[in-house]
Amino acid sequence: MNAREINLKFIISAVAIAIVFVMLIIVIRPVPASVQITFVGYTNNPPIPHVTYASFCVSNTGKCSFYAPGGYDFERKGWPPNPFKLDSPPPIGDLKPGEFKIISFQELPQTGPWRLMLPLAKIDWRFQLQRKWPRYYLKLPWRIQGWLIPRHQEYYSDWINPYTESNATGAPKNSAL
Repeated sequence: MNAREINLKFIISAVAIAIVFVMLIIVIRPVPASVQITFVGYTNNPPIPHVTYASFCVSNTGKCSFYAPGGYDFERKGWPPNPFKLDSPPPIGDLKPGEFKIISFQELPQTGPWRLMLPLAKIDWRFQLQRKWPRYYLKLPWRIQGWLIPRHQEYYSDWINPYTESNATGAPKNSAL
């Protein structure tokens, strides 16, 4: 083999890889996210009758699965955003397309209208990389790890007045902002 044949094989291989890469970019398009958070109503916990909970239905109406990376917040109308998110959200786990989960919160805002803010992230290749190969993920340089962190999006319920009526029909009343 001479240098000319090796150079030609290298060019053909590079062009083939570039074509495959472009085809993958065209074929793999992001799936639109669609999650609805509906206020179901207030309830009391039977063992502790003096504690009030607000229940919400989190519905995945999109075509991709979601998970809750942790943290939630109550946004209050007319108040500045809270820079710190509350920890220990109710367990949602994986939320597949068409599924819904009912979650309840105990510590509720008592001052004016408020709404629930829940960050959710798509279960995509980034999430799978962290879940299935954590040892390899942690060995990557920190800049690459930052690029590979699954991105979350914040979803909001409708505004709720303290002790407002519940959504008796259970129909979704809100969408992601």
